[in-house]
Amino acid sequence: MVASLNPTKLDLGSYHYDLTQQILSDSQGNTCVLRHQTLKVLHYLALHSNQVVTKAELFASIWRGLNVTDDSLVQCIAEIRQALQDKNHQILKTLPRRGYSLLGSTLSTKSAGTVDEALLPLLGRTQELQELEQMLLDPSCRLITLLGFGGVGKSRLTKTLVKTVAPKFPDGSYFIELAAVHCADLIPHAIAQVLDFSLQGQRPPLEQLQRFLAGKRILLILDNIEHLLPEEALCQSLLMTCPLLKILTTSRKPLQVYGEWLYHLQGLKVAQNLAAISSCAAFALFMQAARRVHYQFTPTTEDQALILEICRLVNGMPLGIEMAASWLKHLSCAEVLRELNQHLQSVDSSASLSAVSALS
Repeated sequence: MVASLNPTKLDLGSYHYDLTQQILSDSQGNTCVLRHQTLKVLHYLALHSNQVVTKAELFASIWRGLNVTDDSLVQCIAEIRQALQDKNHQILKTLPRRGYSLLGSTLSTKSAGTVDEALLPLLGRTQELQELEQMLLDPSCRLITLLGFGGVGKSRLTKTLVKTVAPKFPDGSYFIELAAVHCADLIPHAIAQVLDFSLQGQRPPLEQLQRFLAGKRILLILDNIEHLLPEEALCQSLLMTCPLLKILTTSRKPLQVYGEWLYHLQGLKVAQNLAAISSCAAFALFMQAARRVHYQFTPTTEDQALILEICRLVNGMPLGIEMAASWLKHLSCAEVLRELNQHLQSVDSSASLSAVSALS
């Protein structure tokens, strides 16, 4: 199960906000009328839902240099809460010395050019899937951090893993995206959103989540957690109070908490010569991506050798391979390789993925 944080519509408790039409409506579809300034504040918060928005941002965006007092903003916040019937500030939260955060479930629309990962096979990760599944089934392993550079395929791998191990977790296995969560205090809300669990009442969100998860055999995959470190202690708190819970995080660096198991994800293996090309996952991924932009592309023997060299230059990184393959819409394999080589002359070879990103 995957939650998206790129909304076109936002569910706010029993209310709904349409970002396109800038309309707040109740569960019956009736429009809630707000003052112009209050609606502008709501819209800005909705555009940055599940993130921390500072007072300075709101003043700069809504009032744009006008000399107004804090009372103007406080009034708008109060009117939004009144419209949402948010007496306990569970939807529009105040974060002391930080700002505000509007918490909502999102309904997103994919852009026309987005490739749904579920439509494409996961290549070259059979061993990794088996090893991670074995770790999750080990009774002594309850917290795993999947480590790897950006673009190595951590998210794609764990989205497949969450489906593979689902039968082992009778109360559910869930994938939670944290990339758009900019404050560790908001992680419980992101988890609750995916679990379809409503945080209500006066108890702290973490305590409510602990009570909900207690006694349940559940797997939580927390994707892209590194920007919330080192202050993030939620994993330990949940594991201590929920004995049947298991957590897998993806990150570029370890959580460095007690009981953490590390799994290092590397790029796809690249065949050393053309004789092994039929079983080379990196080559297969390049061809898969290339044919999405140039269906009739049929590599010659020379092209095949060039493709292997391109895959080596990006260290087998799936994102780098796909980006380089997409250039075949305008360039030949030799030209793609030449562009990469020229760019890599000025950067360290270990930064090859960044180099590819810069050229895209």
